[in-house]
Amino acid sequence: MPDSIPQDHLSTLAYLWQQYEAQSRQLAFRAETLEQWQVWRDALRSQLIECLGGFSVDRCDLSAKVVEVVEEQDYRREKVYFYSEPGVAVPCYVLIPRSASPPYRPVIALHDHGSDGARLVLGLAQDNQELAHLQALNYDYARQLARRGLLVFAPVLRDLGERIEARPAFRTGAGLWEKSCQMAALVGLLLGKSLAGLRVRDVMRTVDYIRSRSEPMLQDIGCLGLSGGGVVALYAAALDDRLRRRH
Repeated sequence: MPDSIPQDHLSTLAYLWQQYEAQSRQLAFRAETLEQWQVWRDALRSQLIECLGGFSVDRCDLSAKVVEVVEEQDYRREKVYFYSEPGVAVPCYVLIPRSASPPYRPVIALHDHGSDGARLVLGLAQDNQELAHLQALNYDYARQLARRGLLVFAPVLRDLGERIEARPAFRTGAGLWEKSCQMAALVGLLLGKSLAGLRVRDVMRTVDYIRSRSEPMLQDIGCLGLSGGGVVALYAAALDDRLRRRH
């Protein structure tokens, strides 16, 4: 390599960072009045939705169905299916606390970007290794919140948990299969969609489902998540005014 060629001139990442730094910050926050903030917020939301791949305009009934009920010591756990959009069912666990009286404080607890889905946030470890992982990350926060008297909703995010499909893996052994959302992510990009956007949409429909429940509850809804679930919680809270906590 000629000494006259800087190393970063061969780097695509260095080039991309250079392009980023050269871009003007069109949505930088400069509002000084409520009206200016509202204009900025609406523009930011519009751009964020576009970056996430947009949301389906097809509306459908939730058609919620309870398929399982488990009585735990501190709460009742329901497993529910509801529809996010036509042909797209969302599994969701509902933890109804015994230590609190209505109106309940509702919160959405999102799992991480893992193939286990919502199981570990519910505290349902299957072996000592999973239990150690759960304890190290303080990962059973859906269960912990229910024990503290909150009404908890833990949906399974798109193409994770029981919503994930097994697909042929790269050949590292005969007949090897793996579980991954990679193929769905790639196909989504070909359609101009992102898994993050689809997951945010499911969270917003989870809010619709929460509002359809018969239990008396406070209007503000909390939302939290770990890792990939935290990203989805951040985007969903930025786009849905119903996700906030003032109490």
